[in-house]
Amino acid sequence: MILTPEQQAVGRRNFLKASAALPAAGAFAFSHRNFGPVKCGVIGTGGEGRVLMECLDPKYIRVTAICDIRPDHLQMGQEVGLKNWDAELDTYTDYNEMLEKADIEAVIIASPLWQHAPMSIAALEAGKHVFCEKTMAKTIDDCIAMKETAEKTGLNLQIGHQRFYSPIYWNMYRMVMGGDLGDVKHIRCQWHRNNSWVRGRWWENQEHLEKYPAMKDYDPSQWGYGAPDNLCNWRLYEKHSEGLFTELASHMIAITNWLGVEGKDPEEVKAMKDKDIVVDAVAPRLVMATGGIYKFKNGEEGIYESKPTEYTREIEDHIYATFEYPNDLTVTFSSIQTNSYDGYYEMIMGTKGTVILSNETNLYLFPEYAWDKWQEEEEKRKEAEEAAKEGKATEVTTKEASKAAPVQTASASRGADVAGTAMGSGAGGGSGYTWQWAYRDELRGFAETIRFGRNNLCDGSVGLYAAQAVLGARQSLKEKRIIKFDETGRVIPAKA
Repeated sequence: MILTPEQQAVGRRNFLKASAALPAAGAFAFSHRNFGPVKCGVIGTGGEGRVLMECLDPKYIRVTAICDIRPDHLQMGQEVGLKNWDAELDTYTDYNEMLEKADIEAVIIASPLWQHAPMSIAALEAGKHVFCEKTMAKTIDDCIAMKETAEKTGLNLQIGHQRFYSPIYWNMYRMVMGGDLGDVKHIRCQWHRNNSWVRGRWWENQEHLEKYPAMKDYDPSQWGYGAPDNLCNWRLYEKHSEGLFTELASHMIAITNWLGVEGKDPEEVKAMKDKDIVVDAVAPRLVMATGGIYKFKNGEEGIYESKPTEYTREIEDHIYATFEYPNDLTVTFSSIQTNSYDGYYEMIMGTKGTVILSNETNLYLFPEYAWDKWQEEEEKRKEAEEAAKEGKATEVTTKEASKAAPVQTASASRGADVAGTAMGSGAGGGSGYTWQWAYRDELRGFAETIRFGRNNLCDGSVGLYAAQAVLGARQSLKEKRIIKFDETGRVIPAKA
């Protein structure tokens, strides 16, 4: 599924042509009013927390306090504050102390997954608005508890699925829900890498220990991490993580949940402007998944060649899942750690065409075989018929314009099978857009939701649906059964 440069250019041109009639993606028309930035604390200043800190716009959010249990991460967060805002940030190792003492209105939570729910609920109960990184929480019950706490307190809870704040995904949404792709019944998602997903271990890095001497004898056991690697590589351990499903799949499945909603008026969707923007979502009704630790077994690590280590992961390095939605939409997802050839993308396939979104920055449109030609001829036929009614065309003109064959003739469908094999992701969107922009805009949206009541594009309900789907998928993999959900979003227990 690799596109040549020529195919990439054609796909981009097709998209630009199809989207020309749409209003500019307005999810990002922020007010820029001088409303005073939201004073915010950050819980978790590891890699993801610092990405958010680097991307936030200080006109909207001003970080005044940070909290992390790792001394090196706390110092790194302080360095971001000094570099970006020339500000000395208050530092904490206990988030409850920060919630009690810090002069803040809101918190950004970028901690390991297992801490999302207790931290979010504590912050909401302390009167703070919450931006919590995806996935919402480690269990469906915890997600529901977070959503109910936000509703009870009347505070803003936003989950960090940044694709909802990307103009590329909003253009795709309006094309798909506006009917430009026809009837969509299948979406293919994948996120393939060739790496071990292992973060550098501080106790093995002499340069790191010299720069951050507090890490030399650092023991994280008091924080619930049985060994240093349980904290350093928490994504690989069962107590703290749900693995590739929550770290990667949830991004994409949140989007397919968005596309699975029925009953949207196509013309209203295509005409959407800033004031109309809202995200509705639906959860799949069932999921089937498989996978396992296929390469990095018995403590082996490395990329192209495995090598034995003392560390034994508990989380899968290959996962595959099929999600079934109420409107007969089927979505497949795969994530592997032994090959990166196809990268990561979402492919939305409809009766009239296919949209491919690759690397969160590129959007390609490919009409179904002969559809674009048929559509052109159909327009000519309608014009000819109108002209004939007005006495401006001959009978021959009308008949000739009517000869265009619909797509689903035997020859056209066979031709489509043969021709429809060269599609794929490509690099270089040509617009200068980068994935970091969506981080910036979701945080701007978080601030404006607090200040002006702007629509929250990924609230507790949307975040819950995404979490429900991927947590159900991991349960399916572990229990080797189809997982179905009841009307509350909880998993239906297996029959005895």
